[in-house]
Amino acid sequence: MEKRVQQVFENLNQEIENLEMHARRIEELLPHLNSKAQEQWKTTAKARRAYEEELRKLLNAVLEK
Repeated sequence: MEKRVQQVFENLNQEIENLEMHARRIEELLPHLNSKAQEQWKTTAKARRAYEEELRKLLNAVLEK
């Protein structure tokens, strides 16, 4: 069971890293997008950061046990 839990949390960590990588790519393109798309990205980026933060808290809580 412990191995399964470890795998799940490794997958979550990978998901966070992938989100961060894709966000950096979008940030590079942002100046080329219209203002409506830029505003939408700002809203989406806030939600993404909150999601990443909650996942990191969960990972840290599990790894501390």
